[in-house]
Amino acid sequence: NDVYKGSARSGGAASVVTLMRAVPDIFLEYGGHHVAGGFSIVDEAIHSFADSLNQAHASLGEEVFIKEEVVVDAFLRLEDVNQLLINDLKTLAPFGAANRKPLFGFKDVTPLEVEQFGKTKEHLKLVFGTEQGKLEAISFFANADSYGCRPTAGTPMTLLAHVEQSFFMGRPQIRLMIVDVV
Repeated sequence: NDVYKGSARSGGAASVVTLMRAVPDIFLEYGGHHVAGGFSIVDEAIHSFADSLNQAHASLGEEVFIKEEVVVDAFLRLEDVNQLLINDLKTLAPFGAANRKPLFGFKDVTPLEVEQFGKTKEHLKLVFGTEQGKLEAISFFANADSYGCRPTAGTPMTLLAHVEQSFFMGRPQIRLMIVDVV
């Protein structure tokens, strides 16, 4: 019926609901909480709603960010991020407001690369070298200046991130979702 339904998730820094509230005219319905939400949108708006959300994010500034105490569940080595950890995390799911996704700290890690990606370079990617190969850490709608410490290739830092498995181009990929760099 020319209506699309979708869901949205936040990496934990930006509020999904705050963004949707900033552009209510593009949605038929929307709702949720800071880190996840759902919406329906008409066919005419399907190609422009991403730009509308990006503009809302830019215009809201600090107002879009969630101000909550950060609690690190455990400190790990980058080499600990593997399928075994993913399997263990699956036993703790489902994650939500009452069962938060575990937050991990990675001390003294040095990115090989720091780059922006996406159609308009609106997302941040850090690439780390591990014994198993390259490990990516990403953050949507962020840049290197979005964090307490600016990540720089070749410079050690402490990374706070969630561990997840995504499916990119039909194959599974284990990656980190950046919460902060300190």
